[in-house]
Amino acid sequence: ENVVVSTGDQWALTNAAGDYTIVGMVNGTYTVTPTLRGYAFTPTSKTATIADANATGVDFVWQPAFDITGIITDGNGAGMQGVTVTVGSRTAVTNAAGVYQLLDLPAGDYTIEPSLSRYVFTPASRSVTLGPTATNQNFVGALETFSISGVITDLNGSRLGGVTVTATGDTGTGTAVSNDAGTYTISGLLPGAWTVQPALTGYVFRPAS
Repeated sequence: ENVVVSTGDQWALTNAAGDYTIVGMVNGTYTVTPTLRGYAFTPTSKTATIADANATGVDFVWQPAFDITGIITDGNGAGMQGVTVTVGSRTAVTNAAGVYQLLDLPAGDYTIEPSLSRYVFTPASRSVTLGPTATNQNFVGALETFSISGVITDLNGSRLGGVTVTATGDTGTGTAVSNDAGTYTISGLLPGAWTVQPALTGYVFRPAS
């Protein structure tokens, strides 16, 4: 009872027996969708065609539905707005407080995945079993970082260890020390332009940076 069955502009409510009739339809093809908070329907929608005759037998089966909710924050605990959260074919977007809701899902197993350009999330995904509702499915987001790596050699081509390599950019600095194989990797750098300079007492380097 009281299921809203809609074709978009026109709709009807089911009666106590679950019957509905949407009146005043003109010829055409329509997508019929039932909705009621706390319930899921199979199928989620059907196509019906009116061609100088009523369309009958556009039936649905209901089952209790459950929700997935959570909060996505940054490393400082502030809510992240605009994160897309995907569960199967369903999506939701976090609000200004970082809250997301995916409502009226059938019982079953689901994978929750957040995404936002240039960000990574911890954990990358969560698995839940609905029935009951799954709350506190939270994530922490951080800007995606990158690394700069290379090899330092002397004029004879021998690998040079112990060289301090510093990367300087608008968003900060990073350092690494070359190992015995002359290789270095500076990790955790944000996107942008970086100036890389090697330094070791008693040595000059080409290029200097």
